[in-house]
Amino acid sequence: MDMEKIQVRQDLSRMVMNYVVRGSITEDQSARICDYIDSAIGGGNLPQPYISKKGRRIIPFPTSYAGEKEPTTDCERAEETAKLAERSEIYAPYGEPLPEGVHDFRQSLQRDGLVLIYYEMRTSREGNFFNVLWAQSNSNREPKRRHTEWSGPVREEEIPYVLPLDRENAYNYHTSFSFAYSVGVAPDNIVKGPLQGFFDYIESLKATGFKNNFDYVFNFAAEKRNRYLEKNRELISLKLPKRTLHALNEKDIHTKKDLQEMSIQELRKIRNLGAATVEETIAALEAAGITLQEEKENYV
Repeated sequence: MDMEKIQVRQDLSRMVMNYVVRGSITEDQSARICDYIDSAIGGGNLPQPYISKKGRRIIPFPTSYAGEKEPTTDCERAEETAKLAERSEIYAPYGEPLPEGVHDFRQSLQRDGLVLIYYEMRTSREGNFFNVLWAQSNSNREPKRRHTEWSGPVREEEIPYVLPLDRENAYNYHTSFSFAYSVGVAPDNIVKGPLQGFFDYIESLKATGFKNNFDYVFNFAAEKRNRYLEKNRELISLKLPKRTLHALNEKDIHTKKDLQEMSIQELRKIRNLGAATVEETIAALEAAGITLQEEKENYV
């Protein structure tokens, strides 16, 4: 079993399913593409989970140890469970316990107009990052269809308020990420199965007493634009070039105070900004009474 190949297959399959939910391809076409991906990449299949004595779903992974080991203490058992969960795909609907060491964000990721489908954790030398998948729970479009979007990579402290499309580029904090684990909250067929099953699932969530409003129409494009305008309203008032606004937004610079802490050299180093745009930006800032500082040289 090759975990890297399995992860690649799953990532590609999710990309294919996004085209299905957007209506770009049919489910039959998706199935044929996914079958081809599986046969071309290979890597084997993940083992099926079994139910532990504590009622937890455990996914066993092959090890060099052929016999059975029963931890003798709670500490050893917790450590083994955490290690087992490290490269696991876990299915955990609302109400089911998660293995120790796995973050439980199911309640904190509930949003009006959205259904939580899945979240995963990846690690890099910059820390842990999470990517979240939601589906639109209601739509004013006809015919009705499923629409899903990812959050993009966010840190743990962003989880309480993260929304779809907060990060456009997958894992743009760093180029090297390692898969740690994923948590599937909704059944697989909610995204891939018949559309009626998706609507039935939403009704079942309503019946359990969730406080968020599943009838709210969450428009992905409009919500993203409103968040962008609200976050960057100070810089928008400076009449900066659009390319500069987008570049500063990607660098988490959203206020005049943030901008004044930059130097001219840092502005010039922003990738893909271009010399002409930099000069236009400096002119707009000077017109608004803002002068960026020159970097001071360090002398030994």
